[in-house]
Amino acid sequence: MSDIIKSDCGNWKIYGNPKPKILIAGHSHTFAMYLALMKNDYFQEKFGLVAQSDFSVHKQQDENYWRFVQSFSASECKAISWNGNQHNIHFLLKTEYQFKCLGLNENLSVPVIPQSQIRELYKPTFEELKMVLNGFSKSASVILLGTPAPKDKQFLDKHLKNDPYFTQIGENLGISKKDLSATDNNIRAYMWKITQKMTQEVSAKYNYEFFPSPALSYNEASILFSDYYADDLTHANEKYGNLMLKELINHFGLHDE
Repeated sequence: MSDIIKSDCGNWKIYGNPKPKILIAGHSHTFAMYLALMKNDYFQEKFGLVAQSDFSVHKQQDENYWRFVQSFSASECKAISWNGNQHNIHFLLKTEYQFKCLGLNENLSVPVIPQSQIRELYKPTFEELKMVLNGFSKSASVILLGTPAPKDKQFLDKHLKNDPYFTQIGENLGISKKDLSATDNNIRAYMWKITQKMTQEVSAKYNYEFFPSPALSYNEASILFSDYYADDLTHANEKYGNLMLKELINHFGLHDE
């Protein structure tokens, strides 16, 4: 039940059903669904998922990857998980600079940053998404998936110093490893919500459906429940992937077939 696709940067593979009702594709947050898919025969009947054939070497999703996804027939729904780490890259590390936005830290006597400025910061990643979506036929069935909510500050602070990516960002910002700390939960939750809203807006522009991150996966403060944490700072685990796939099955009525 798998096909291998030759790509300029290596091999890609369809896991699960090579002719599925829903084909899952996209960036690193698809890995939680991959983990769930690989342990569940029922999921493998319902879904196909495009991922690396060799996980020992990281590969970027190149133009050939997206051309392959775009080549599937209109009867097969493409469920795309796009980026989902913009808020982590820009706002996970705490710095000396403080700010407020409409709906965020409004009681602080600090500079005001308009939300439009944050959107401009995220905009290039969404322009890339639009370029990908422009490659689909007008009759294509596409949904954009929400991505996992941010993790709790206590967890991040405990593990930050062991993460080479964020320690390097800290070093670039002049923050020593011993002083690394995550921003408060409310900041990262606020920034995550903007990414989800922008994804939803792109969906609406193309008349595609937006399928949000499962509400059961995060608390009232929009922080991911620890049961859904992968070991790293930004990704969810197999249990989250399991929840996402179950909700897709329920939403599209695939269990009735």
